[in-house]
Amino acid sequence: MRTLDNIDRIPTPPAQQLLDDYVLRRRPVIITDLFADLPIRGIDTAERALEEFPDLPVVVQPNYMTSLLERGTTGETRRTTLGQFLAQIEADPDTDDYCIEYDTPPQMDAFIQPTEHCRLIDPDDVRPLMFVAAPGNFAHLHYDGDQRHVLMYQVFGRKRYTIIDAREGRKVAPLSDPSMQRTSSLFLQNFSEDDKLAFLEYANAWDCVLSPGETLLMPMMAWHYVEYLDASMSVSYRLGRNRYTRFLAESVPIPSPYLQRLAVEFIDEQALTPQHLAAFAMLQDVSRRPYPTGEDRARALDACCMQLCAELDPQWSRAYTFYDHQRRESLERVVEPDGAPGADLPTPEAPAPAPAPDWEGTDLVSLTPETMVLMPLGDVGGKPSVILARHGRLELRLTIDAARPWLLDLLRTVSDGAVLSVSDLAQACGADVAEIRPVLAQLHERGWVAVPQGSEPAPV
Repeated sequence: MRTLDNIDRIPTPPAQQLLDDYVLRRRPVIITDLFADLPIRGIDTAERALEEFPDLPVVVQPNYMTSLLERGTTGETRRTTLGQFLAQIEADPDTDDYCIEYDTPPQMDAFIQPTEHCRLIDPDDVRPLMFVAAPGNFAHLHYDGDQRHVLMYQVFGRKRYTIIDAREGRKVAPLSDPSMQRTSSLFLQNFSEDDKLAFLEYANAWDCVLSPGETLLMPMMAWHYVEYLDASMSVSYRLGRNRYTRFLAESVPIPSPYLQRLAVEFIDEQALTPQHLAAFAMLQDVSRRPYPTGEDRARALDACCMQLCAELDPQWSRAYTFYDHQRRESLERVVEPDGAPGADLPTPEAPAPAPAPDWEGTDLVSLTPETMVLMPLGDVGGKPSVILARHGRLELRLTIDAARPWLLDLLRTVSDGAVLSVSDLAQACGADVAEIRPVLAQLHERGWVAVPQGSEPAPV
């Protein structure tokens, strides 16, 4: 076996350096000693794992791709123990059963704990998973739709990892079926070694063998293919997400190549441009519209992702494969002539705004549902500013100056969707009712804030 062996191996860097140099740049890296001081480092063979964790509960299933092709189903899962599964592997090294993406059992907590490197971006949004398989098994070329960077620790055995950046996604010929677009049509597991290396060079891939004690950073939304070279066990920490990538993962139902390509634009919140923020506002707007069915909503969002990909990266307006052509042809039927997604779907008429109140302390206020507050975006005349967008269009820029330092807190508070009284809103942002009254009047005049009727104020 030959690999490109083109991923850097480094000692554990400071967490901020890992974030800046690798996570935000979508660059894989192998950390050689991230968990070297924890008991898990001593579990570096299957025999040691069997001594420590014979009764560790695991769930196994047949390799989903092999089972799907041979039997037309992904196969049934079954519960067993690590000891029983390792005995099965020893008795039948060719078994295609494996344990994948299984929540790491609490019995392992005393042996491995997430370091600060595992808590980047959002420390409360980390998910640990476990993998065990026999030599010769594989993970078909695919990408994960949860939009998380992954730190994969190799406990015992060796695995080959091949990683392809999301921007190269068309080269892997994703399937066109909406339920399978995270899956490549290429069977890398059947390629000859020469053909495999030639393809990886064409796709600008990263390729390595991960050994016990090493940890691989796999970038969010990257295509990856895995070969089990030995009976192997891994533990992964799926890192938390920012508010943009979490929204894309949870609110866009079809994990298409367009969503994949678009998502990597939002990895670094500090690098977002007005074009990025307008694109995100458009996705939010399309997501909030009412649709006859969930399928209609999913297709409208997929069409929106296709349109925004072409705007942010014109190369993505060109089809690489017949699958691309099919996908574009299907989605263009749900795009309006002016470029707004959802032409064949009903767009509701906006209700007439309630009369402008005097914004006394007891008046209620909330943000209208089609609006979005974009947080600080550079400076205007040396002063920080906030941009507001509606229906995907940038409409208003408000400057945060010494006269109203509470403005950002006010906008954050109303953007949470709560219904508040004016006095509670003023208290929440540290201002007087008289100070915030002209801002509320300005926002109401533009249709940004509403006066809810028949609502109860939210507790503060």
